[in-house]
Amino acid sequence: MILPLVSYNIAILEWLHIGIRF
Repeated sequence: MILPLVSYNIAILEWLHIGIRF
């Protein structure tokens, strides 16, 4: 149950990093 939320949070963090990089 918690795994999906964690993976979703990680995906958001990755998107934020990509946004900051670009």
